[in-house]
This record gives sequence, structure tokens and C-alpha cells, in this order.
Amino acid sequence: MRRKVLSVIMAVVMMISCFAFMASAYTYNPTLKTGEVKVIATADKTTVSPGDTVKITMTIDPGSKTGFGAFANTILYNGDQLTPVGSKITEFRTWEGDCAASFANPNASGNMNLDVAKMLKTAMSEEELAYFNKGIQVMGSSTSAAKRWNPVAGEAYLSFKMTVSDSVKPGDEIWVGAHGAAFDKKMAFFAEGTSRMDMSVYDLTNSMVKLTVAGAEPSYSVAKYKTQVKFTGDKTTAPDDLFQFRLTSVITAADFAAMNSNGNTIKSVGFIAANTGAADADAAKAAVEKGTALPSAWKAASTDYVSRADASSDAYFGAIVKNISHASQATDIDCIAYVCYNDGTADHYVWYSAAVTAKVASGYDAAVAAWKAQ
Repeated sequence: MRRKVLSVIMAVVMMISCFAFMASAYTYNPTLKTGEVKVIATADKTTVSPGDTVKITMTIDPGSKTGFGAFANTILYNGDQLTPVGSKITEFRTWEGDCAASFANPNASGNMNLDVAKMLKTAMSEEELAYFNKGIQVMGSSTSAAKRWNPVAGEAYLSFKMTVSDSVKPGDEIWVGAHGAAFDKKMAFFAEGTSRMDMSVYDLTNSMVKLTVAGAEPSYSVAKYKTQVKFTGDKTTAPDDLFQFRLTSVITAADFAAMNSNGNTIKSVGFIAANTGAADADAAKAAVEKGTALPSAWKAASTDYVSRADASSDAYFGAIVKNISHASQATDIDCIAYVCYNDGTADHYVWYSAAVTAKVASGYDAAVAAWKAQ
């Protein structure tokens, strides 16, 4: 008896050239990235370890703008990965450059506990809201109404420190900085004199900085185990037009155990497929990992079913491509399987090292001959 350790087999239906199935890493991409006023976040180190303290510095390139007045930056981060140094806004932020020398009020207000889910709900994706669960609003104001500051390109105006959580793991990515969503909601801005600059003036391409936790991410693998073709019909003449292709994948016993221990849990297994020659395989993988729409040529299937003979055996899962029409399927089909596991903090994906080609077109005659010979 085979023991089921996860739960259910994939069945996928693919129809000819346009087939249909019955089956993290965050990328910062702000909407404001073409203006002349560039807001840039940098870190004193971008490779970090648990317990490290990191200094983040915000710099600005003002373009043609001068005479800066009041401003606001909203710092977003993941509270499971980072902790602010300082419990009060005046302890947390440090004014830098001309902003500190000729403008900023050391007692300017702010908010150390911004309600990100409420305040930025309509400006961020569900993925972003889930990740950026903490926010700090830093307000810049002067000691007198007439004061202004005139930064030069690349000049720092604000810095703050964050401590890296002990719970982060090697390979984890950590994002922090002045997120563009707050500018979209007009909760972040710079003023020229007493007037807020128009949103179109900003370039926020680099207003967030990515930190990476030191150490190599664990290396696991999933591979092709075997492929099978199923025909029906009369072996003395020819098979029926519609047939099936089955791909079985294998996870070694060691990797299966590692992905299900020490805080790790396998969440799902699956695969993506497209007619051979389709582009955007990397984009299709990224879409699966982010839970977004796949490129049009690709389809995906997933399940939580894996089978093992016993606790020390390799693990297997399969995908069945159904209703392939010999009359219509002119190309082969490329398949790429994956395993998704969670380490207690984030999901991680392990993919085939290369696509497996189902030779449903180029290998059809050989498969039929083998079927007839059985």
C-alpha cells in the first residue's frame, strides 16, 4: 500500500495549439518613475545577518526644484524582519545634509505606527499589503515659516536605523524605504515653498532598498521520474484521435524530509506548461510564485498530493495532460514542475532545472508503434 502524505493527483486538460488546463520574491515597481525629483534609499550594508543594525539613508536629486519646504516620507517595512531603532519619532529619524543644517525642526512630528492596511489599502496590491505590515510617517517641518532647504543632487536629508530580526533565514529578502504607494495617496510629498509638488515630478524607482540575509538558501531539487502516453482504440488499425500524456516527478527522500522539518512545510506541488517554442518561461515561473496571471502561452496546475511507499522513500507527484488531439496538436509541449515549501516566514519554490518536453507531436509515431506492440 502506498501511503499518502500530502493529498490528490493533478489532472490537466490541454487542447491543441490553444490548450486549456483543468489545473517570494517581491519586486518594487512604483507608478511614479519618470519625474526629475529622484528619491533614493541606500543602506550601509545590503547583506545582513540576524541581529544586525542597518542604517538606511534617504537622498534626493532635486532636478530643477529649489527652496524646499515641508515634506513627508512614509517608511514601509515588514515587522517580522525589521525593528526600528528608537521608540519615538525623534529617536528614530536623523536629519541630514542641508535639511539638518538650515531647515529641519528637530522636534517635527511623525507617526511610528502608521496603519498601513487602512491608509494604503487602495494603493497597494494584496501581496504588498501582506508583506509591508508596518509603517512610519516622518514629517519634515522648519523652525520658522520662512526657512527653506536647497539640496544638491545626491544629498542625504534623512537617515534611520533598523535591527534585523533573529527569525530571518539565509536568502531572505528584506525591503525598506519610502514606498511609492504613500506618494500615490499623497501621504508622502515634498513642497516647493509652501506648495506641494505635483505627483508627476517624482522618480521613485530607487526609493526602496533591498537587503539580503547572508548565507546560501538551502538547495533542494525536483526532477522528472518518468513519462507515459495513454492511447485508446483498436491496436490493429490506429488509436483514437484523443490521447493522454502523463509526467511523474520525484523528490528525493532527503529533500522531502528537509522541506518538511525544522520549521519547513511543503504547501503544494505543481507544474506549468506551454507549446514548445513559447517564450516567457521565467515570467511564467514568477507569476506562479506571485500568484498573478501567467503569460498567455502558459497554463498552470497545482495540487497538495504526493505519494510515498513509506517514510524513508522518495516522493512522487504526477500531472496528466488530457484530450490531446493528434489531428490538431502540431507541436510538442514543454513542462516544468515545482515544489512550494514554506519556512515559517515565506514561501520558496524549487523548479525543474530545465523543461521536460512531451514529444506528443514529434514522437507520436514511435509511441503508437510501442503501444501496438504491447
